[in-house]
Amino acid sequence: MALRDVNLVPPDRAAKRLLASHLFFWAGCMALLTCLVSVIYLAQTYMLRVQSRSLLEMNEIERLFIARTDVQKRLQGDQDRLNQEKSSLVAIRAGSRSAAQIIAKLSDHMNADTWLSQLSLEATQEPRGEARLLLTGFATSNEHLGDFLSKLSIDPSFKGVTLKYANESEGEQQGQKTAKGLVRFQIGCQSGGG
Repeated sequence: MALRDVNLVPPDRAAKRLLASHLFFWAGCMALLTCLVSVIYLAQTYMLRVQSRSLLEMNEIERLFIARTDVQKRLQGDQDRLNQEKSSLVAIRAGSRSAAQIIAKLSDHMNADTWLSQLSLEATQEPRGEARLLLTGFATSNEHLGDFLSKLSIDPSFKGVTLKYANESEGEQQGQKTAKGLVRFQIGCQSGGG
């Protein structure tokens, strides 16, 4: 005798149970898959937020670094300029004559018909404390300018006296009003340290 499986559950109910078990299985798989995709999405979103936050922090650090570098460059430029001014003043001061003494010596050689409109005094790098002078001014005639130039040339405290230019003015030049017949001049020389 052969044994047979006998199903006592009606076939339509067995089909419904099979369908329900399949539906529960696939629904569970779909829910698990949805959870897995959601977890991956949330992890990637979190990583992107962390990366964007660190990128913003890096941009902020770079901006602060650039700002501090600019401030440092500006301060370095100011310090260099102050060091140059200090060395010029020290070089002038190191000489036996001060700037006031140089100007006083110049005024001794000036005549009533010659005057300065600009005086530029610059220290040289030589240890003797020499200063480079650039005198710009006016004279009423070439003779008065020549007299001033010869007095400067004779004085041993002024070396290398050279006339850069001497132009007779024609009235109004480059927006400056000058009396007609004046001689505009520029003289360069060095004031010795002793």
